[in-house]
Amino acid sequence: MWLESPITDRAASDPVDRLLEALVGLQAERFLDAHDESSSSRLGLESPRATIEVLADDGTEILNLSLGSVSLGNGAEGSAGGARFARAGEEWVELGRSLEEWWSKPVEEWRSKRWTALEPWQVDDATIESPSGRLVLRREGVDWQREGVAIPFTSVSDLFAMLSETQAVALAPATVVAEALGTPLMTLALAASEGHEETLALYPAIDSSSSTLPATVSGREVVLLLPATTLTSLEAKVAAIRAAEPLPQDDFEEDEVVINATEGNDEKMAPQ
Repeated sequence: MWLESPITDRAASDPVDRLLEALVGLQAERFLDAHDESSSSRLGLESPRATIEVLADDGTEILNLSLGSVSLGNGAEGSAGGARFARAGEEWVELGRSLEEWWSKPVEEWRSKRWTALEPWQVDDATIESPSGRLVLRREGVDWQREGVAIPFTSVSDLFAMLSETQAVALAPATVVAEALGTPLMTLALAASEGHEETLALYPAIDSSSSTLPATVSGREVVLLLPATTLTSLEAKVAAIRAAEPLPQDDFEEDEVVINATEGNDEKMAPQ
């Protein structure tokens, strides 16, 4: 999910998922059968406090919900209680929940602080650039190849799990610190089989006394301020991948195998 307005940025999955869960479980406490223009104004629906519109991928409207005044119950307007008057399409209702925590949430709380949107199991290719040199990884079945050599899955999995859990302490507009970023300490180009690609970059601290390191990710016009310990963790994970012992190769002898099918009748068969 992405925020489109008032800013454009990747949305945090947790509040979006919880909002959709709240909408799916939303129920009318009472249907208001008698309503007209005067009741629209009285119930706060002529100029709604908030509206929630849910669309499908093709633009089809799933829900259009207008939220009006807080209700005291029994159709009476009030300033206390969790119920709220609402209009969903042609239906006028009294909701048991106001949903106010969602439509009053500051936009900053909707922005994702995750460094990467990819889950560990989605990554199929990775190219890492650091002072130690380039490292190329590629998934082959259940295992990984390091520069074309098969290595255990564990060390690579640990790296991607760490990346998926890395979150920014704070976000800053890219234009604010772009000139001060300098040369990356490390870059990680990640690719998923379905075509999604991301390039992560970690930079030196802007201020020597800072407890954070600036980082960027392709597709987002933002600088993520990550904990300074991120670099140490990354270096340790990458070093473990470089040091991982190659998986043993199955070597088959090309010698012929002789099987005595019947006494006095030797049958030569190729190795299986």
